[in-house]
Amino acid sequence: MGSCDEKFTDEDLNKEGNAFTAFYYSPEPAPYLTDYEDTLGHNLASLYHVPDTWHSFDLLAPVIGRRYEEWKQLMT
Repeated sequence: MGSCDEKFTDEDLNKEGNAFTAFYYSPEPAPYLTDYEDTLGHNLASLYHVPDTWHSFDLLAPVIGRRYEEWKQLMT
């Protein structure tokens, strides 16, 4: 947090990381937002109500990992 001034930017990733991020966080078809909502957004007033907890992270991390592996297959 102190090293990055509490920011995470493209300078913190390598070329592959930036390419995946551009794909996964793109506005259309918005795979990240869809995964986030499908994984964590059930029975909540909005996605802003998802708790910022390790439990939420633990639920979403394997989904992101799976998307990353799928993306790598598309790139080969």
